[in-house]
Amino acid sequence: MNYQLMNETFPQVKPYRAETTNKYVFQGEAGLFEVPKSQITAHERTILSIFLKELPEHFNRQQLWQDYAEASHMNEPEKITGFQLFKITFSKPMHKLVDFQRTFDAIAGQSSYMLKLTEESYCILVVNCAEFIHMEPYMSLLKDDFKINFQLMTTAVEPAGNLRNRLELMKSLPPFFGEQNSDKIYRMDDMLLSKMVSSFDRTQSLEFCQMILQQAIDEPVLLETVERYMQYLFNFSQTAKALYIHRNTLQKRLDRFEELSQKELKNSDDLFKINLALKMMTMYNLHTEKRRK
Repeated sequence: MNYQLMNETFPQVKPYRAETTNKYVFQGEAGLFEVPKSQITAHERTILSIFLKELPEHFNRQQLWQDYAEASHMNEPEKITGFQLFKITFSKPMHKLVDFQRTFDAIAGQSSYMLKLTEESYCILVVNCAEFIHMEPYMSLLKDDFKINFQLMTTAVEPAGNLRNRLELMKSLPPFFGEQNSDKIYRMDDMLLSKMVSSFDRTQSLEFCQMILQQAIDEPVLLETVERYMQYLFNFSQTAKALYIHRNTLQKRLDRFEELSQKELKNSDDLFKINLALKMMTMYNLHTEKRRK
């Protein structure tokens, strides 16, 4: 379809925006188009219908986006400039999905599309959002209101050209880090790390953690201390405050961890391995595993 020629022939046809009342809406490879009924003749409408698919007056954009999610060859059903994409995984089938979506939209301040992946997993697409939508303050409220646990991932606000890749990535991701009742929202780097780590099975992950953490793997207090220490960017005061311990106690724990693990917290290579091992411990719930002799 030569859209430049179409624009020259039918200048009254514009990219679709929102309301369908008193408009004809057409779908093409470049997205949705609209034209007020008062600005097009029956003959012009017939010609347009040869090249573009005319949609019902009150068409279902939700279904168009669902079709897009399921068909990798399909272009976006409407013109967008950017998006934020969420993946939500419920702990069990969600029977109040419409109510949940309405609540989500109220929090986000704009409409979204709920794209089904499985019985428990959905992508929530917000198009043309002006700024990043922060959902962390509302996680506990949503879980309490709907009496269901769920985990949530999100992309940043990204340009439209990244949508297909991000959607396919989310669809392919396995379960990710964190406990089921955690209120943390996971970002793109967590997703990619989760995908990478998931190439290890549980046994391989445990072996890796034992290799990196050595005898410290049997000391959950030390592991928690190191996690908090990294979380607070190696700030002694903030870490000690978060753990409700004295700075001297914190230093003793860190020294003990280095002794048992044979790793140095000031060594960047060791830090990377320690951080990865701790994430694997959480992902596979290896804290309860007995260390192999």
